[in-house]
Amino acid sequence: MILGAGQLQADVDRTACDVAGVLVIKRHTGGTSVYADPSLLGLDVALPPGHPLVLSDVVESYRWMGEVWIRALGLLGVLGRLVCIRDARTQPRPSAAVESILRLACFGSVSPYEVVVDGRKLVGLSQVRRAGRTLVQAGIYLNFEAATLTRLLMVGDRAVATRELEEVAIGLDEAAGRVIARGEVVEAFSRALHDRLGVIEADGPWTSEEMGYIQRGGSGM
Repeated sequence: MILGAGQLQADVDRTACDVAGVLVIKRHTGGTSVYADPSLLGLDVALPPGHPLVLSDVVESYRWMGEVWIRALGLLGVLGRLVCIRDARTQPRPSAAVESILRLACFGSVSPYEVVVDGRKLVGLSQVRRAGRTLVQAGIYLNFEAATLTRLLMVGDRAVATRELEEVAIGLDEAAGRVIARGEVVEAFSRALHDRLGVIEADGPWTSEEMGYIQRGGSGM
């Protein structure tokens, strides 16, 4: 269970997590919780100071990532839509009975330039900037299990919360109407990234700077 940067530990049902053997950690980006089960695919893009994709407008700096995901999903046969700033700011508030789960879960609400399918969130984005460097993160579920997440958070009526979360979030398999393998998603995103920005994927060893960052527990970002 990954809590958002400013999220309280009290939002998590620690007893349920302990029984399920779920580790609770906190990330440096995002506002609310993400359950990292085997179905979640995560992507980190680290950009150095002065990179052209890093704009002074933090919100607009998400646009390119959302657009690449739209292209990638199209290659997978999924019609996604970017969430515009107006829609993100005017999204309807959930009912009082379930407001807690939609407030606690990252996939319970949308932000600008995230990707939705039929109004349901498919790709979540987050970002952190420190010392001039920028880390943009994306997350997509192959199969979104709302019930698992609600079982691990401090909510009242879990059955109601699960239904509400299912109405606002979706997994890739459901969106595509077929089972999609991880490798297929990676290939589609790599192709879309090349088409959109001309980036060529290349494998390589970790640099000494990257290894130092890892050994410091990510404190540098």
